[in-house]
Amino acid sequence: MLYVMLFMKAQNSSLKNELSKIDSGVDTVVLVTGGTGLVGRAVQAMSTVDSRSNEKWIFLGSKDGDLRSMDATKAIFAKHKPTHVLHLAAFVGGLFRNLKYKVDFYRDNVQMNDNVMECCKDYNVRVLLFLFSCLFTDLSIPNSAGSCRACLHAFSQTKLATQLTRQ
Repeated sequence: MLYVMLFMKAQNSSLKNELSKIDSGVDTVVLVTGGTGLVGRAVQAMSTVDSRSNEKWIFLGSKDGDLRSMDATKAIFAKHKPTHVLHLAAFVGGLFRNLKYKVDFYRDNVQMNDNVMECCKDYNVRVLLFLFSCLFTDLSIPNSAGSCRACLHAFSQTKLATQLTRQ
């Protein structure tokens, strides 16, 4: 959990940096997908510490809508009208299930990421931040500066691919 909190402090700093660029008189709606997961809860705890009065943080879990469905994703964006999105959501199933059904997990997560990006474009979201990480990594591959540690999970690979397309 300490690793998650330290990582999220860095991620939250990136989001806070983007939020600080906005006029303090402008309302800001930050939509956090995967907001009920381990990392989402860490962001939620950190957001309560120093959010501004004009910021509204919305933390969503899978019960709020299936991001693999474009209709459900559009409904979420239409309802909340986010100005910023922190996309933490991933379709996961635990280490062994992820390894057994790699193609299914990959396809589901590509669809989820694509739907979120499309809705961000359609709803004029100013900032979209991704998290592409997992707790189970291949530790035999060195994590040198500027490289990403190889991950065993398809959901992390899809997040990385999506992030690379945005650069």
